[in-house]
Amino acid sequence: MKWTSKFLYAFLFLFLLSETCFAQKKDVLLSFCQIELNDALVQRNLSFSESFLFSLDKNNKPSKIKRVNGKYMKESDVQDCVDGWVFKGFPKHTNIVVMLSWKHGVGWTQMQVSSKDFYRRILLSKDCP
Repeated sequence: MKWTSKFLYAFLFLFLLSETCFAQKKDVLLSFCQIELNDALVQRNLSFSESFLFSLDKNNKPSKIKRVNGKYMKESDVQDCVDGWVFKGFPKHTNIVVMLSWKHGVGWTQMQVSSKDFYRRILLSKDCP
């Protein structure tokens, strides 16, 4: 009986420890940025990806967004999208990159969000690799 109770206590301790560690992992509650493009750009035979970098402020909110790659999207549109995201387990001042991909005739196909020890990729099209 003693052995069984020790085993149960050890199991309970490991379970609680794993739950505590899990709660500290990085996660983001986000929505796919369906940024509207002007009609002239949509009509062009053009596929592209754009990347933006931002850091988390002391309240874990995105700030200081900067373009890394691309020329078609407005930084303010990306800022409006990521402002609603909720970041958990990230230290303040963490740098995060968001990349969005547009495919002619299809629309937005994927979004990637990454930082140190975190990567999330969302696909919206079957045409993506």
